[in-house]
Amino acid sequence: MEPHNLIVVSKQFAWVYLRLQRLIDRNLSRHDASLAKIRLLAFLDDGPKRSTDIASFFGQAPRTVMMAQAQPLYEAILSRTMGALSGDELQLFSDLLTKVEAAVERIEAPAE
Repeated sequence: MEPHNLIVVSKQFAWVYLRLQRLIDRNLSRHDASLAKIRLLAFLDDGPKRSTDIASFFGQAPRTVMMAQAQPLYEAILSRTMGALSGDELQLFSDLLTKVEAAVERIEAPAE
C-alpha cells in the first residue's frame, strides 16, 4: 500500500475511533456516567474492589459509578455503531485490528 493511503486509512480509523468515544461519552453523560468511569470500573471489576469504595475515593455518589447502570448504555451505542457491520465484516475488522495491534506490540517491545 502506498504511504499516502496508509496515512489516509490511519487517519480515518483514528477519526472514527475518536468520534465513537465522544458519542459514547455524550450518551453516558446524560445518565451521569462517563467512558472514563466505565474503563476504570472494567479494570477494577476483575478484582475484589467495591464500587462504593471507588465512589468515595473519587468523591462521587455510588449510583454514578455503578457498572450495571452504565454498561447497557455503552453496549447500546456499540450495537448501533459497530452493528452496522455484518458478522463476517466484524470478524474481518477484528482480524485486521489484531494484525495492526501485533505490529504495535512488536514496535513497543523492549529490545532484548
